[in-house]
Amino acid sequence: MPWMNLLIALIVIGSALIWAVRGTGRGLFSAFLAFVCAVASGAIAFGVWEMIAAALIPINEPLAYTFGLLLPFGITFGLLRLIVDSLVSGNLTFGEIPDFVGGLVFGGATGIISAGMLAIGLAHLPSGPSLLGYNPVNQDSPTIRVDGSLWIPADRLVAMFYERLSVNVFASPTPLAVHHPDVHEAAALARTTYTTSAAQGGTRRARHTLDPVDVSLQARYRIEGSLDDLRIDRVKLDESGDPTLQPVTLPDGSPQPEGSVLEGFVVRFGSATVEEGSGQFLLGPGQIRLITHNADTGHSLGLQPIAIIAPAQTEESLPTRFVLRGKDVIASVGGGANHTWGVEFLIPPGYEPIDMMAKNARVRIGDDMEVAEVSSTLDRDTRLDAGVFLQTLGEATGAVTGVAIDLENAAELDPDGVITGTATLPRNYHFRTRNADGLQIEEGNRGSTWSGGQKTLPNSAFETRGVPRNLVVSRLQATGTTGIVQVVIASRATDITPVGQSISRVADRNARFALRSERGELFEPIGYIFDEGQGLVDTRFIPGQPISAITDLPSFSENQTSLSFYVFFRATAPGVITHVVIGDRAVYELSEPIEVRAARDR
Repeated sequence: MPWMNLLIALIVIGSALIWAVRGTGRGLFSAFLAFVCAVASGAIAFGVWEMIAAALIPINEPLAYTFGLLLPFGITFGLLRLIVDSLVSGNLTFGEIPDFVGGLVFGGATGIISAGMLAIGLAHLPSGPSLLGYNPVNQDSPTIRVDGSLWIPADRLVAMFYERLSVNVFASPTPLAVHHPDVHEAAALARTTYTTSAAQGGTRRARHTLDPVDVSLQARYRIEGSLDDLRIDRVKLDESGDPTLQPVTLPDGSPQPEGSVLEGFVVRFGSATVEEGSGQFLLGPGQIRLITHNADTGHSLGLQPIAIIAPAQTEESLPTRFVLRGKDVIASVGGGANHTWGVEFLIPPGYEPIDMMAKNARVRIGDDMEVAEVSSTLDRDTRLDAGVFLQTLGEATGAVTGVAIDLENAAELDPDGVITGTATLPRNYHFRTRNADGLQIEEGNRGSTWSGGQKTLPNSAFETRGVPRNLVVSRLQATGTTGIVQVVIASRATDITPVGQSISRVADRNARFALRSERGELFEPIGYIFDEGQGLVDTRFIPGQPISAITDLPSFSENQTSLSFYVFFRATAPGVITHVVIGDRAVYELSEPIEVRAARDR
């Protein structure tokens, strides 16, 4: 049922009829005043939209961009109506027919603005591609694009109207037409997220919104050449074994013009961008958008990526170029704290990148950002095969593709009794499933596995003697590409460990606590067991919400007795942990590196 179309039609037609019918406060004049209030309210709402959305993200991330637009529009419209009604107490009449026609026209225009703002706001809900039966996205085209429309295209009309006003009457340093073209399409594209099926444990959609602070540009590169060379796909071969050409179109479906250039951006997504539960970062072709601007024509164009460079699910986890088609979703491999990926776009002649939108998070592309020239796609692919492409880009542009950690002066640490690579919960902290209300538990042949959640448990929950194995939670969940690593901060058997001493003594409580692999990956804590010996035990295991600062761990002191404190990490497997990191410095180098093993079938 096309509920979205019916809702928009009802608002537009209803508004037109309300202002057209005879009655107090109706007719041409009153409808015109309402239209002026609606125009001003929409301009104000678009002007403060991203600022308010950013403030709402910590409160409710999925709804931030919906309410960030609709709240200022609704509040401003209501206030302006009150002010206008108090200043203009009477109504002007122009005769029955002019009042009817004028009320119909301006009432309908007010309805279009209201319905269009509502449609654009609702389009940012985490509904998946279809919103109330309306799905304008064509995922079967060579490049994902929007080619559908509402019966009454209020969202498109409002976007066009305010784009025009943003460079004229309501001109600003960052006009909507330049920095957010086709805003109604961007929301629909961002909703094309990965969705689990009912067979996978219930419908669940990946995130479609990120906090801008969690997205940063690390490097930029450009490849010039013929259009065929820029579209070459050396992974997908034809029947003769030759590389194929990737089909690419512009957002309107027209062919990509000759003279286009390929530009790539190395983007770092912070630990807060991963999915709750899986701990993976997921990105689809509609969820990252490059805003380009043609200074000669004044026109801006939002482009979707043609490829993403990300670690592949191989033993080495080397960065690999994934050519994107309409329904492709790329998932991170392993359990790294940050994910540094390359994103490539084909840019038509005359256009220059100015902004990048990653799951609604805007990142400015400064003019001072150096552009590394890559000689050809063959040069890029050769360096990718050697596993050095992103690293050489970092050297070429002065950017870093991973987090820079000072490895000098790290003390040697024997990991025995301090760091272990096991998914089995610490001894004495296996707990009964009947106490696990509110935690995500999965049953298996080797006992139940804890897959997520946070809860304070009584000591009695850990009394498991004589309890059947399948009713005892004894393991932490890993995945096919990750393994669990545990760090002992303190235990009743060993008291506080050297790692615990270092954490308790660090002055900057906002510093990170992480483990570093031999490949340079950083892994932040995702959980812990904290027992002060007072009858209650704090437990946490949330792969989708890494702990990025020491201050977010339970506080303790070196003088505490009867303290047991274990911290859990999920690291890329297979892999090797070599260092313990606090802040931007490795405080310990392990004398015996810890091997990370992927989860086995349970």
